[in-house]
Amino acid sequence: MIPKLRLHLRGARGLTVERAKLKWLEGNLSAGVGWGARAENLLETARGQLVELGLKHDIAAITADLARVRWPERRGIRAVCRAVLDLVLPEHAEILHRIIAEEGDPLPLIEDLRRAAT
Repeated sequence: MIPKLRLHLRGARGLTVERAKLKWLEGNLSAGVGWGARAENLLETARGQLVELGLKHDIAAITADLARVRWPERRGIRAVCRAVLDLVLPEHAEILHRIIAEEGDPLPLIEDLRRAAT
């Protein structure tokens, strides 16, 4: 199905919401099958595209997905959150601030962010 979607989007000019969300979907699918590095790369790229498009809810949601992918190795979660503080809605920024400040397990807060953004 994803190859068909890629083919369908090939004719579209420029960056589209659909292209960004397809990359996001591929990132989540890659994470689901254990391809962490590929998932991270796809999610980072998709997040950059969503930032370019200015989609605040989606930026918050994909940040939660990216943090969840990085969670097993406990690396870079704060940096992932810090990078979008000024690009999301205030209610999402508040959760991001709590994730950044969390000394213990931020996973429940990451899940809160994902729920708040959808």
